[in-house]
Amino acid sequence: MSHPLDGCRERFERAKEHFELLDSEWLTWKRAAHEFVVEYDPDSGWHIFRTKYFDPPPLRLGVIASDYLHQLRATLDNLVCALAEMNGVTCGKHHRFPTTLDRANWRSDSGSMLKGLRRDHIAEIATVQPYTASYDPIHHPFAALDALNRLDKHRFLTPTALSFADSTPEVVVGKPGIALKEVLFRPGTPLETDGEFLRVSTEPCDEDPQLQLQSDLGVHISFGERPIRQGNLKRIGMAVNDVISRSIFQS
Repeated sequence: MSHPLDGCRERFERAKEHFELLDSEWLTWKRAAHEFVVEYDPDSGWHIFRTKYFDPPPLRLGVIASDYLHQLRATLDNLVCALAEMNGVTCGKHHRFPTTLDRANWRSDSGSMLKGLRRDHIAEIATVQPYTASYDPIHHPFAALDALNRLDKHRFLTPTALSFADSTPEVVVGKPGIALKEVLFRPGTPLETDGEFLRVSTEPCDEDPQLQLQSDLGVHISFGERPIRQGNLKRIGMAVNDVISRSIFQS
């Protein structure tokens, strides 16, 4: 038997497919996007890791991200319309899922966007609003989703590689009798050709200690004018899924 929220769930499943495609193509790009070389400085004893070359992320990633975000935003708006109709109210153009940043605006936002919904449904939607966050509400998943969707209507969500990840990569020495002495990693290093991102010294000093990176460098990507990392896109999807799965909306 069908349920009024079945369409929301199908939209979310479609959004997941877009994200899986985005993640797959992002990994494919990342594996081939950069190559590094290690240079030895005999004066200082440092082994310096540099990017040999770097290819920017393909624009296609921005198209897939746009599809993903559109489905998520539509999922939330479809939820509101479904809840209105479950309460015997015809869905209108004013019905949409609010993303209220300031608590002072909630009464007016909910009064228009959630008109005709049951009081308990409105109260539940209030609990997931950006203004309830313990941090800056502009960084709330739904605030980010709303901002990116509005931007996407007018501007292309250009993917931009920001930097290597924040955690120090694991370095191993392949030459017997040589040990790591110090590892200096530069998190947030802009990705550019010939850019230094890591320095390693050994004990004793050796021109070729056969250094190898054993962990992923974890390239960050942002989309559009408002920097948002790819990992945060997944968190937006998780927040949407949390809302449409709440038991209070199932009856």
